[in-house]
Amino acid sequence: MRPFLSRLRALISYIKKTYDRVAVAYSGGTDSSVLLYAAVKALGRKNVVACTACLPYVVNVCPPTPMDVKQIRIRPDVEDVLREGRDEHPCYLCKRAIYEAIHETIGGVDGVLDGTNVSELTRGRPGLRALYELDVDVPMIKCGLGDQTTSVLAAYLNLRARSGACSLVLSPEWPDVEVNDPGKLNRTARLRKPQSERWSLSECLEFTIHAPLPERRRERYECVRRGDALVFRVLSGKVTEALASYFRECWNV
Repeated sequence: MRPFLSRLRALISYIKKTYDRVAVAYSGGTDSSVLLYAAVKALGRKNVVACTACLPYVVNVCPPTPMDVKQIRIRPDVEDVLREGRDEHPCYLCKRAIYEAIHETIGGVDGVLDGTNVSELTRGRPGLRALYELDVDVPMIKCGLGDQTTSVLAAYLNLRARSGACSLVLSPEWPDVEVNDPGKLNRTARLRKPQSERWSLSECLEFTIHAPLPERRRERYECVRRGDALVFRVLSGKVTEALASYFRECWNV
């Protein structure tokens, strides 16, 4: 079996064993498209709802869903949240607003799924803390899917997924522009992105996890607290497998 297909099978199997009906946060990107596909394969169309957050600073915010899945578009009040919460990272504030809106809007599901993948952890994902606080699951990480695997899967499955990261994820600090100016925000975020965050998964052996997960030490990795953050170190083997193992053990919803 091709390696990327084994990852897809693991993702489908995890969702099928864990849930009966789910809401998938769907942005139209590669990760959420693959996650939505896996959820439909695991549970069937009737048991999957795609939730798309319409945001003022993301281009193509309401893409149609593949596979004729029911789609609900939510409009969280992100702009006010961002303006009022300058003590927190904007990525965290935005993610929290989105998933609070999903929880308030969607009923009758026993799980909410997010498409963050393993590779994204190495680039810094402050919004991960919001997912943990709101009991949002991260199946892509638990099953060891990274950038390359999801891109290959999207092409193999002929999923029409857009590419590109959100400006609030890329920006390590507050941009000096209003959030309703998407072009200017995107340019500012790219200019301010520090070189230290341009790691690829294969090069990165130590990075910070932005979530209140527990410390854990194993033969292949260790995750230790450093101040308010957790630093993950890979001691041997593949980063992907070590992270997947850690999240399966410690991220419980």
